[in-house]
Amino acid sequence: MKTLFNIRSLMACLALAATFAPVAGAQVRPTLYGQPELNRDNGVKIKSGIEPILTRLGQLAEAGYDWREYATTAGLEMDDSGLIVEITVDAPAKVFNPDLALLDVIQVVHHDHADPSQTTPLETARVRINPETLAELQLELSVRQHIVKIEAYRRPVANSFGDIIGEGLEAMLADGYHRAGLTGKGVRVAVIDIGFGGIDANAVETGDVDRIVTQLNLDQDSETHGTSMIEVLRDIAPHAELKAYRLDAGLDVLSAVHDAINSKIDLIVCPLSWFDLPGRGLAAEAARLAVSHGIRWVNAAGNFGDGRYFESEGAAAVEIGTEAFITFDEEMSDPYQFINELADGERFEIHLAVDRNADQTALSLELYSWDGMSNQFVLEAQGDPDAAHQVISHVYADGMYMFPMIRLIGQGGTPAHRMFATAGRLHFAQAAGSLTNPAGVPGVISVGAVDAGDYPDGIAPLDYSSQGGGLFKLELSLCGPTNCTTGMNGPQGFSGTSAAAANVAGLLALQLADQGLSVDPLGLLKYLPVGDTETAGAGVVMALMDEYEPDNTADTATDMGKGGYLLDGRSLSPGTDEDWFSFTLEAPMNVEFVIEGVVGSFEVLDQNLTIVHQGAAVSGESRALPAGTFFIRVCADGTVSPEYSLMVNQFLGGPEAPQALTPAGNVLITEQAVTLAWAPAIGPGVIIHQLQVAKDAGFKKLVASATVEGASFDFTSDEADPDSGEITYYWRVLAENEYGSSNWSEVAVFRQNLGDVHLASDVITDAEPNGGVTVVTLLAPESPEAQAQPEAAGCTTGSSGSGLTLALLAAIVAAALVRARRREAR
Repeated sequence: MKTLFNIRSLMACLALAATFAPVAGAQVRPTLYGQPELNRDNGVKIKSGIEPILTRLGQLAEAGYDWREYATTAGLEMDDSGLIVEITVDAPAKVFNPDLALLDVIQVVHHDHADPSQTTPLETARVRINPETLAELQLELSVRQHIVKIEAYRRPVANSFGDIIGEGLEAMLADGYHRAGLTGKGVRVAVIDIGFGGIDANAVETGDVDRIVTQLNLDQDSETHGTSMIEVLRDIAPHAELKAYRLDAGLDVLSAVHDAINSKIDLIVCPLSWFDLPGRGLAAEAARLAVSHGIRWVNAAGNFGDGRYFESEGAAAVEIGTEAFITFDEEMSDPYQFINELADGERFEIHLAVDRNADQTALSLELYSWDGMSNQFVLEAQGDPDAAHQVISHVYADGMYMFPMIRLIGQGGTPAHRMFATAGRLHFAQAAGSLTNPAGVPGVISVGAVDAGDYPDGIAPLDYSSQGGGLFKLELSLCGPTNCTTGMNGPQGFSGTSAAAANVAGLLALQLADQGLSVDPLGLLKYLPVGDTETAGAGVVMALMDEYEPDNTADTATDMGKGGYLLDGRSLSPGTDEDWFSFTLEAPMNVEFVIEGVVGSFEVLDQNLTIVHQGAAVSGESRALPAGTFFIRVCADGTVSPEYSLMVNQFLGGPEAPQALTPAGNVLITEQAVTLAWAPAIGPGVIIHQLQVAKDAGFKKLVASATVEGASFDFTSDEADPDSGEITYYWRVLAENEYGSSNWSEVAVFRQNLGDVHLASDVITDAEPNGGVTVVTLLAPESPEAQAQPEAAGCTTGSSGSGLTLALLAAIVAAALVRARRREAR
């Protein structure tokens, strides 16, 4: 609903006052009293589809003035063939094939000036025109069934900012990759920028660079931004193959991408920003094309987070005279956007991108100036309300106040729109959603900026770093380090999201150079969260190096406390790195070890550094351990390992299975009584043992089963094999407490051969008719020498037969009785 300003007094209507006098470059938004009069008589008139600066050039050319001088002052690009413009065609559905629609327009606009290699398949063509022909050209295009937009070509904005010195190599821990031999060798990286001045004079810093030379030689280019990008890349990935693309009047971003595809580029880094609706325009199309061909695209997020961006949707409107304008502040119903911090003679651009449907109000971008004294705002330039992307370019004059405003045309809801200022600061500004093109294109790795000196302390991204979110729900990928010393920038430093993008691109080049890391170069990195995903994405990015070093000895082990402790976000450096941890048990406990992630080996050691458990990567294994201090040693596998987490969890449970059983090893025992012993089982509470002895490995023929409180048991054999005299015994033990029991121990085996030793149980009882019992005790046979004596074989008084015969008969009878009793016992 439109709101009418109340004019409180005639004096207020005629005079507007500023709270502060105009100060070049440091103005404060004036406080306006009353409503200004809008003088719209002298503003640049817009012909549909042509932005204001081109209209002014056309007017100058028709009047016979030197339009080239004005174009140079306006920062536009031209060559001997004419002014460079970009024509975008939006063909109505079901009317034209989009391909044919663009070709049709190119035929109208001197097709011999259009370079097909620089033309997108569907939307945009770059052509050269003479401004004198603009009016005729516009008339001819207006009768076609296309929506045609003609814009002056502009170099994109390079995202450099600030003057703090810092370094990115050490901040991202990438120097550890160097020590592991990763230097980016074999990886092809393209740098797309607006200039590589002085690159030949900095061979030491930049190395040999394969480059495309367009229009001017790179060493004659005064712009050094791209040279600084290459210096950062060389610091991090010194052996990567670099290719430089300088965008200018002769080379557009899409043509650069076509060449990059043909050159088999692996990674593109672009520190530039284009302004349009998210995903629209030449740069967005180029980025999508590169990503579709498997090229990874790293783009600076933009430096628009602290005052150079505004967005809105469904905003209210106010009436000023006969016109309606949207409000930038809902509470104050304020339609006066204000741009500050401009220097005398500085050129700035205001971009307005509108996401409008047929039922919504058209928006027109307008720029007003005010001298601070009169009651009039003077219209300097206005955009095209029929265009989705409007641009106003203007040179600031000292002492003037500049107000970009948005006029509504027609009825309906206010569409979503976004505004960028290439210089200065907007009074009504937002950070959310300020991500630029092509950083917001899905699949592009967008990089925000964190001061390198704040790694890895978790400091938030710098204020100027553009953010995701907003009306269009854009996604920021991550943050990299900025503020880096370069040969081109010297002590001033190279910073902004441009430097952050160069650092991240260098790190990814190292990832791509490793066979394992190249499988998922972005995923196999370490991230430190420093805020929500809109402001920092996944967080600041680092190499897979252990920032907690040194923890690679027992003396410097990380203390994990007294149990139940989780330590995550750990990683192993390449090569022979190892991480040490320690924990303490105040009493015997069961301890569960959980490692999630890829490591080489895993060991648990006691306080004497004796290994009590070892294996490969472990997840969920447990051991019962006695009281004391223990160490965990995690080792790398010779390559770079991703992050892993380690948990040591103590709990009450069954004890460990008994160990070190004796006798074992199938030894031969010749004694009747055998002591079976084992190492005391470890576990919480009171532990008792269950023991089994059997004559078979399956323990079906048990000869003994007992509950034992200690760690030994006396087993007495009462038989021998009738043929060989030797019997094999199998035995095992388990431990149990009030919380549970262990598994059975390993089975121990021994053999027993009693030879001629009397068995204590070998006694014969013979029941007599009167119920009496006659006990016969067998005596050991005499030695062969004794048997040979005559008297030993003599007859016993009162007996019949020889004594030896009787003894043999008695032995046979006794043995038979013993076997019979054992069968009955079984």
